[in-house]
Amino acid sequence: MKEEERRKHEVVALYELGLRHAGVGGGTVRGLLAAGLTQMVIQSTLFKHLNWWKLSGAA
Repeated sequence: MKEEERRKHEVVALYELGLRHAGVGGGTVRGLLAAGLTQMVIQSTLFKHLNWWKLSGAA
């Protein structure tokens, strides 16, 4: 359970870092597009982790 919580925090931290890096605070279209791309990458990574957990029997 602790490992799962740690991974969730990592994903949230990566997402927040991606938003800051993309400059979404400025609300620019380019920043919003970059944030969307960042979110897709993080979701893709998260799904890979979830699939690995299922395959490994960890979940």
